[in-house]
Amino acid sequence: MGEEGNDLVLDGDNAEVSVPQRDHLSGGDGNDVISPINRPADEDVVVCGRGFDRVLVDRKDVVAPDCEKVFVGLGSVEAFHNSIPDSFFEGLPPPFSG
Repeated sequence: MGEEGNDLVLDGDNAEVSVPQRDHLSGGDGNDVISPINRPADEDVVVCGRGFDRVLVDRKDVVAPDCEKVFVGLGSVEAFHNSIPDSFFEGLPPPFSG
């Protein structure tokens, strides 16, 4: 779940999980980038909040109407990445590596 300000919200791959999972992802206020892509696809729920938000989803996902730019499917990954301005990443914490 994102909060105030820019947020990068990602959902992990479900390759090892045999039971479908329904995740709820929320961006909160700010310009957010949200991606609940899973293999196999699950029905995730995405709510963006205020700000200009970009979302990359599976065809099974449910996207709230407050998400401004929605890309569907793995074929849209390049367009999704290209839509994110470099300025979005300024001020985000460094990626987790563990």
